[in-house]
Amino acid sequence: MFTTQNDSLHQLILDTPPRTMANFLIMRVVQRAFELIDLGPRQSCIAFVIDKMGQAALRIFVRNFFKKENIKLGKELVESIIKAYLKMFENSSWLVQKTKDSAISKMKKMNYIVGYPDEFEAPGALDQLYDELVSCIFNC
Repeated sequence: MFTTQNDSLHQLILDTPPRTMANFLIMRVVQRAFELIDLGPRQSCIAFVIDKMGQAALRIFVRNFFKKENIKLGKELVESIIKAYLKMFENSSWLVQKTKDSAISKMKKMNYIVGYPDEFEAPGALDQLYDELVSCIFNC
């Protein structure tokens, strides 16, 4: 029988509200159904390109659908969120100092990308990223 610490799976099922159990089971059925859906060759190709050439797909998407001024606003939003978290950690009365210091250190080291990485904006930069892939396609 399955156990979690000292509780049996049977007891867990008995203790779980019926609505929660029904929601869980419905979600599992829906997740499984989505795995079985055939999206067709076009969607399969799109998924393949995004999986294997994510940076290139992102670059095309950002160039066609993002406005530069929105990217700037997004960066400002992220920076203000980071500042708010830092202030929250610094002013926290319930975090022990070691945890507080660790959280602040992690926040300060965190990198973020809004839109598209600037280093790939230079002409040819993205080509270098996929050069090995292209060489393999034509020479393997």
